[in-house]
Amino acid sequence: MKHLLPLLLLPVLAIAQNDGIGWAGTRVKGQQIFLVGSNSSTAGATSYQTGPYQPRENSLLLAHVVSSKASAPDIPTGTGNALTWVQLRTTNYFSLASPTVRNTVFMAHSRSGATTNGFTATFGGTATGCIITVVEITNCDTTGSPDATNALVQIVHGGGNVNTNATCTFAAASGTRNLAIGFVGGSLNSQNNTAESGWTKLAGANYNTPATEASVIYQYNTTDTSFLSTNAAAMSWTVIGVEIKQR
Repeated sequence: MKHLLPLLLLPVLAIAQNDGIGWAGTRVKGQQIFLVGSNSSTAGATSYQTGPYQPRENSLLLAHVVSSKASAPDIPTGTGNALTWVQLRTTNYFSLASPTVRNTVFMAHSRSGATTNGFTATFGGTATGCIITVVEITNCDTTGSPDATNALVQIVHGGGNVNTNATCTFAAASGTRNLAIGFVGGSLNSQNNTAESGWTKLAGANYNTPATEASVIYQYNTTDTSFLSTNAAAMSWTVIGVEIKQR
């Protein structure tokens, strides 16, 4: 049985605006984060795909993949939208002796010619389930070769076993205008985890067999170096933390 959180969809899928005042007194928009694609499945398969979406030109896409398997979970590859997807970080529940769930984040720079379709996660063996969440970030630094590498200020991760809090620690932020995101994977068939004050839960989904959950939590203009998500009950978990530089 699968359960899918409503994913907090707002009009045009815009989650929030992060505005400031320019030198001439005109309104300028900071980074914005949007939910654009999702899928939660407990079907045994070697690949899973979100519904179709059309990326904005010169935006940044991040795909969060939480997958399970009866044995050691395979590392997925990511494709979609005629873009190059780069794996930023992948980790299993390394605190367990025999982990069966993996947490992976991919990134792609949306360029002219990006097509309307879904993100696909493909595995070398048959997975027992998969949750995919794709977010799009606008007004971030997309310079750097290859594929907007200057957007990535830092990537960190943390993990634990039988804890109610999922945490990770960022290094000191490079400025006060960047976006921080925590990609959480946990061993609960529940979506009752809550973000700490100042952070916003953008999306989440969960399924059973094995009990698995995933969520995406973010904060604009942050200098907070300690990410915290409080779970409804103790679980094994991992968090991949990403800081994205504003343009």
